[in-house]
Amino acid sequence: MFKIGLFKTIVMLGSFPHVTAAIKYDKEAEAAALELNRVKWSTFSGGTSNYEFKMERICYCPIEYRGPFNIEVGK
Repeated sequence: MFKIGLFKTIVMLGSFPHVTAAIKYDKEAEAAALELNRVKWSTFSGGTSNYEFKMERICYCPIEYRGPFNIEVGK
């Protein structure tokens, strides 16, 4: 195996236009998507702010940090 430094990796990725085009950030598009999803959320949830979900991490960490954990919001 060989190691490539971070700078060399960035330079290498920058030499491929299709890669750099994919990582450009469009603030206006992101803001529009956020607003659209806020409308979807309020329509779906009926305006409620009470919900719950289960979360589990996948990591190389102690079992007590992985979960699963029940997350309750607004209760």
